[in-house]
Amino acid sequence: MAKLADLGFSANITSETIVSTYNSDGTSNAAPMGVIMKDSNHVIMNIFASALTHQNLSIKKQGVINITNDIEVFYKTAFKETNTNGKLPQEWFECSQIVDAPEIIFADATVAFSVLSTKSIGEKIQTLCRVEQITARETYPKVACRAMSLTLEAIIHATRVKVFINNQNERKKTDHLTELIHVYSDVVNRVAPNSVYSLIMTDLISRIDSWRIKP
Repeated sequence: MAKLADLGFSANITSETIVSTYNSDGTSNAAPMGVIMKDSNHVIMNIFASALTHQNLSIKKQGVINITNDIEVFYKTAFKETNTNGKLPQEWFECSQIVDAPEIIFADATVAFSVLSTKSIGEKIQTLCRVEQITARETYPKVACRAMSLTLEAIIHATRVKVFINNQNERKKTDHLTELIHVYSDVVNRVAPNSVYSLIMTDLISRIDSWRIKP
Protein backbone atom coordinates (compact mmCIF):
# COMPACT_ATOMS: atom_id res chain seq x y z
CA MET A 1 0.00 0.00 0.00
CA ALA A 2 1.17 3.52 -0.74
CA LYS A 3 2.28 5.65 2.20
CA LEU A 4 1.50 9.27 3.03
CA ALA A 5 5.10 10.21 2.22
CA ASP A 6 4.68 8.67 -1.24
CA LEU A 7 1.92 11.22 -1.90
CA GLY A 8 4.12 14.15 -0.90
CA PHE A 9 3.07 14.53 2.73
CA SER A 10 5.79 15.50 5.22
CA ALA A 11 5.64 15.68 8.99
CA ASN A 12 4.41 19.03 10.36
CA ILE A 13 3.94 20.52 6.88
CA THR A 14 0.48 21.59 5.67
CA SER A 15 -0.52 19.97 2.37
CA GLU A 16 -3.47 21.26 0.33
CA THR A 17 -6.13 18.63 -0.31
CA ILE A 18 -9.89 18.26 -0.73
CA VAL A 19 -11.76 16.50 2.07
CA SER A 20 -15.07 14.82 1.24
CA THR A 21 -17.80 13.84 3.69
CA TYR A 22 -21.48 12.96 3.69
CA ASN A 23 -24.04 15.61 4.58
CA SER A 24 -26.93 14.79 6.90
CA ASP A 25 -29.21 14.32 3.88
CA GLY A 26 -26.85 11.75 2.34
CA THR A 27 -25.45 14.03 -0.38
CA SER A 28 -21.71 14.39 -0.87
CA ASN A 29 -19.80 17.42 0.31
CA ALA A 30 -16.20 18.39 -0.42
CA ALA A 31 -14.04 21.33 0.59
CA PRO A 32 -10.38 22.33 0.27
CA MET A 33 -8.57 21.49 3.48
CA GLY A 34 -5.02 21.82 4.75
CA VAL A 35 -3.82 18.47 6.11
CA ILE A 36 -0.77 17.94 8.32
CA MET A 37 0.92 14.55 8.56
CA LYS A 38 1.58 13.75 12.22
CA ASP A 39 3.20 10.40 11.46
CA SER A 40 2.86 7.65 8.87
CA ASN A 41 -0.56 6.62 10.21
CA HIS A 42 -2.11 9.86 11.44
CA VAL A 43 -3.02 13.29 10.09
CA ILE A 44 -4.30 16.49 11.65
CA MET A 45 -6.82 18.96 10.23
CA ASN A 46 -7.62 22.33 11.78
CA ILE A 47 -11.21 22.94 10.68
CA PHE A 48 -13.39 25.98 11.32
CA ALA A 49 -16.03 25.03 13.88
CA SER A 50 -18.73 26.49 11.64
CA ALA A 51 -17.64 24.52 8.57
CA LEU A 52 -19.92 21.86 7.12
CA THR A 53 -16.96 19.47 6.98
CA HIS A 54 -16.61 19.68 10.76
CA GLN A 55 -20.33 19.16 11.26
CA ASN A 56 -20.30 16.10 9.02
CA LEU A 57 -17.22 14.61 10.69
CA SER A 58 -18.82 15.17 14.09
CA ILE A 59 -21.61 12.81 13.04
CA LYS A 60 -19.98 10.25 10.76
CA LYS A 61 -16.46 10.32 12.22
CA GLN A 62 -15.11 9.31 8.80
CA GLY A 63 -14.03 11.03 5.61
CA VAL A 64 -11.75 10.92 2.59
CA ILE A 65 -8.76 13.10 1.72
CA ASN A 66 -8.64 13.54 -2.06
CA ILE A 67 -5.36 14.40 -3.78
CA THR A 68 -5.64 16.27 -7.08
CA ASN A 69 -3.81 18.93 -9.07
CA ASP A 70 -7.01 19.99 -10.83
CA ILE A 71 -7.30 23.62 -9.71
CA GLU A 72 -10.86 23.87 -11.00
CA VAL A 73 -11.92 21.24 -8.46
CA PHE A 74 -10.39 23.33 -5.67
CA TYR A 75 -12.33 26.36 -6.92
CA LYS A 76 -15.68 24.62 -7.30
CA THR A 77 -15.43 22.92 -3.91
CA ALA A 78 -14.35 26.13 -2.16
CA PHE A 79 -17.11 28.24 -3.72
CA LYS A 80 -20.14 26.05 -4.29
CA GLU A 81 -22.00 28.92 -6.01
CA THR A 82 -19.71 28.52 -9.04
CA ASN A 83 -21.41 25.20 -9.83
CA THR A 84 -24.69 24.73 -11.68
CA ASN A 85 -27.55 25.49 -9.27
CA GLY A 86 -24.93 26.30 -6.64
CA LYS A 87 -24.40 22.63 -5.78
CA LEU A 88 -21.49 20.25 -6.24
CA PRO A 89 -22.00 17.72 -9.06
CA GLN A 90 -22.93 14.51 -7.26
CA GLU A 91 -21.60 12.50 -10.20
CA TRP A 92 -18.12 13.49 -9.06
CA PHE A 93 -18.43 11.09 -6.13
CA GLU A 94 -18.73 7.44 -5.27
CA CYS A 95 -18.93 5.77 -1.88
CA SER A 96 -15.62 4.71 -0.38
CA GLN A 97 -15.31 0.97 0.13
CA ILE A 98 -13.39 1.55 3.37
CA VAL A 99 -15.21 4.31 5.27
CA ASP A 100 -18.68 5.83 5.37
CA ALA A 101 -17.75 8.77 3.18
CA PRO A 102 -17.67 9.71 -0.50
CA GLU A 103 -14.52 9.98 -2.57
CA ILE A 104 -13.87 11.96 -5.74
CA ILE A 105 -13.78 9.44 -8.57
CA PHE A 106 -11.13 11.27 -10.61
CA ALA A 107 -8.75 12.07 -7.74
CA ASP A 108 -5.13 11.01 -8.29
CA ALA A 109 -5.12 9.45 -4.82
CA THR A 110 -7.44 9.07 -1.86
CA VAL A 111 -6.81 8.65 1.86
CA ALA A 112 -9.71 7.14 3.82
CA PHE A 113 -9.65 8.16 7.48
CA SER A 114 -11.45 7.91 10.80
CA VAL A 115 -11.62 10.67 13.40
CA LEU A 116 -9.88 9.76 16.66
CA SER A 117 -10.22 12.97 18.68
CA THR A 118 -10.98 16.67 18.46
CA LYS A 119 -9.77 19.71 20.38
CA SER A 120 -10.97 23.30 20.23
CA ILE A 121 -8.26 25.84 19.35
CA GLY A 122 -9.96 29.21 19.08
CA GLU A 123 -12.36 29.32 16.16
CA LYS A 124 -11.03 26.05 14.78
CA ILE A 125 -11.31 22.40 15.78
CA GLN A 126 -8.07 20.42 15.71
CA THR A 127 -9.06 17.01 14.38
CA LEU A 128 -6.77 14.01 14.78
CA CYS A 129 -7.45 11.25 12.26
CA ARG A 130 -6.20 7.73 11.67
CA VAL A 131 -5.40 6.68 8.12
CA GLU A 132 -7.47 3.62 7.19
CA GLN A 133 -6.37 3.10 3.60
CA ILE A 134 -4.48 4.91 0.84
CA THR A 135 -5.33 4.36 -2.80
CA ALA A 136 -3.15 5.90 -5.50
CA ARG A 137 -3.43 5.78 -9.26
CA GLU A 138 -0.43 5.63 -11.53
CA THR A 139 -0.01 9.02 -13.14
CA TYR A 140 2.66 10.75 -15.17
CA PRO A 141 4.68 13.45 -13.40
CA LYS A 142 3.64 17.02 -14.18
CA VAL A 143 5.84 20.02 -14.85
CA ALA A 144 5.66 22.90 -12.39
CA CYS A 145 3.60 25.96 -13.30
CA ARG A 146 3.41 29.07 -11.12
CA ALA A 147 -0.14 29.70 -12.31
CA MET A 148 -1.43 26.64 -10.48
CA SER A 149 0.14 27.42 -7.10
CA LEU A 150 -0.79 31.11 -7.29
CA THR A 151 -4.40 30.33 -8.24
CA LEU A 152 -4.64 27.86 -5.37
CA GLU A 153 -3.23 30.45 -2.97
CA ALA A 154 -5.73 33.00 -4.26
CA ILE A 155 -8.62 30.57 -3.69
CA ILE A 156 -7.48 29.97 -0.10
CA HIS A 157 -7.12 33.71 0.54
CA ALA A 158 -10.55 34.32 -0.97
CA THR A 159 -12.26 31.92 1.42
CA ARG A 160 -11.07 34.20 4.24
CA VAL A 161 -11.96 37.37 2.35
CA LYS A 162 -15.53 36.14 1.82
CA VAL A 163 -16.02 35.63 5.57
CA PHE A 164 -14.51 38.92 6.75
CA ILE A 165 -14.85 41.38 3.85
CA ASN A 166 -17.70 43.32 5.50
CA ASN A 167 -16.21 43.22 9.00
CA GLN A 168 -14.67 46.63 9.68
CA ASN A 169 -12.40 45.15 12.35
CA GLU A 170 -10.85 42.91 9.69
CA ARG A 171 -10.66 45.57 6.98
CA LYS A 172 -6.85 45.81 6.97
CA LYS A 173 -6.46 42.04 6.69
CA THR A 174 -9.03 41.59 3.92
CA ASP A 175 -7.63 44.54 1.94
CA HIS A 176 -4.17 42.97 2.15
CA LEU A 177 -5.44 39.56 1.00
CA THR A 178 -7.43 41.14 -1.83
CA GLU A 179 -4.35 43.06 -2.96
CA LEU A 180 -2.36 39.82 -2.99
CA ILE A 181 -5.04 38.13 -5.09
CA HIS A 182 -4.77 40.93 -7.67
CA VAL A 183 -0.97 40.54 -7.75
CA TYR A 184 -1.34 36.79 -8.25
CA SER A 185 -3.85 37.43 -11.03
CA ASP A 186 -1.37 39.64 -12.88
CA VAL A 187 1.27 36.90 -12.73
CA VAL A 188 -1.21 34.19 -13.78
CA ASN A 189 -2.33 36.22 -16.78
CA ARG A 190 1.30 36.69 -17.78
CA VAL A 191 2.48 33.08 -17.48
CA ALA A 192 -0.79 31.31 -18.38
CA PRO A 193 -3.01 33.62 -20.48
CA ASN A 194 -6.34 32.25 -21.70
CA SER A 195 -6.02 29.21 -19.42
CA VAL A 196 -8.31 27.69 -16.80
CA TYR A 197 -6.15 29.49 -14.23
CA SER A 198 -6.69 32.94 -15.76
CA LEU A 199 -10.42 32.27 -16.13
CA ILE A 200 -10.70 31.30 -12.46
CA MET A 201 -8.77 34.38 -11.34
CA THR A 202 -11.02 36.68 -13.39
CA ASP A 203 -14.14 35.06 -11.98
CA LEU A 204 -12.75 35.11 -8.44
CA ILE A 205 -11.94 38.83 -8.53
CA SER A 206 -15.43 39.54 -9.85
CA ARG A 207 -16.97 37.54 -7.01
CA ILE A 208 -14.90 39.34 -4.38
CA ASP A 209 -16.35 42.64 -5.56
CA SER A 210 -19.88 41.19 -5.39
CA TRP A 211 -19.32 40.16 -1.74
CA ARG A 212 -18.93 43.77 -0.64
CA ILE A 213 -22.03 45.34 0.87
CA LYS A 214 -22.62 48.45 -1.18
CA PRO A 215 -23.31 51.65 0.78
